[in-house]
Amino acid sequence: MGEIDRHRTVRPALRVIADRYRLDSVVGEGGYGEVFAAYDQRTKRLVALKLFSRSGDGSSHEPERLLEEARRTAAVAHPNVVRVFDAGVDGVLPFLVMELLDGQSLKEQLAIWGAAPVSEAIHTVSGILRALTHVHASSILHADLKPSNVFLTDDRQVKLIDFGISRALTVSGQMEGRICGTPPYMAPETILGKEPDERTDVYGAGVLLYAMLAGRPAYRHQDDTRATFRGILSGDAPSPSSLRPSLPRGLVAVVERAMAVDPARRFESAAAMRKALAPFIRRFPAHSLSDLDIGL
Repeated sequence: MGEIDRHRTVRPALRVIADRYRLDSVVGEGGYGEVFAAYDQRTKRLVALKLFSRSGDGSSHEPERLLEEARRTAAVAHPNVVRVFDAGVDGVLPFLVMELLDGQSLKEQLAIWGAAPVSEAIHTVSGILRALTHVHASSILHADLKPSNVFLTDDRQVKLIDFGISRALTVSGQMEGRICGTPPYMAPETILGKEPDERTDVYGAGVLLYAMLAGRPAYRHQDDTRATFRGILSGDAPSPSSLRPSLPRGLVAVVERAMAVDPARRFESAAAMRKALAPFIRRFPAHSLSDLDIGL
């Protein structure tokens, strides 16, 4: 979905998609296309519309794969997953219509926070894990968790965006000699070209929790992707406690287990990781009612 902020205008766009959605302005950009604030002329509401560019091998089956995954995701309703209203193809370009959110991405928030307050980090990742648990039950993976794919609304709700879409693109967008994803946040099995599973998303949640607690990605080698991959495959990230000594030892242990190089050593599911976080959810209460985690 990209980073959605309806108040940020990049450039105007006067175009109607599928004879229904009037594009207003670009509000986000990503590796697979642009996100527009748009007006749904049928329902008379503002929406976010992502228009995908051709990617991967450019085969004629790619839009169909993307749309199938989008429709599956649209059928899974959860408070921590962005709502998907529609999907289709305009000419040769697939598009996805979602709720238009007010707020900012976790990537933008981390630029402000540096290291996040412990309570914010725990409750944000707990919301992510709630979403993952629900969607994994429908056999949908994210497989591309990163700060720009987590959105924090103005009323402090956590929303996963590009959910399922990134999985479709990960499969269809691989080319010989190329690995799709964002290097600092990629799981070891993704780098090795192995099939992802639920534990790949557990790793992603662990990497996000690390970044929020430490104020930096676990693996950061500037523009040296090979060095980043070597670090991920060897699991040599510094302990979060070495960067923030005040962190509870048990919380650090949760992060380190989620980020184990061997998937067999990670939490077996998002629900299991969230259960391990439960004592810290109680120890570090949320700052507002909308932050509260229900159903521990």
